[in-house]
This record gives sequence, structure tokens and C-alpha cells, in this order.
Amino acid sequence: MGENAGIVTIEVVTGRAETPGSRDTDRGRLPATSGPPS
Repeated sequence: MGENAGIVTIEVVTGRAETPGSRDTDRGRLPATSGPPS
């Protein structure tokens, strides 16, 4: 499970990095349109 968790984390970080305003979305200021709601 450790390896899978690491892979998932990398994917999530990559998605946020590629998505503009990902920080605002993570904080809940903007609706998460390009990803599952945190």
C-alpha cells in the first residue's frame, strides 16, 4: 500500500501543479472543476 499511496500522491501533486489556481481550489475558495473535491 505504501507504494500505491506514493504514486497517488505524485499524481495529485502533478494535477494541482498543472491546474492554474490549484492553491485556491485546495483552500476551497474556488470550486474544484478539474478534480475531485478535497
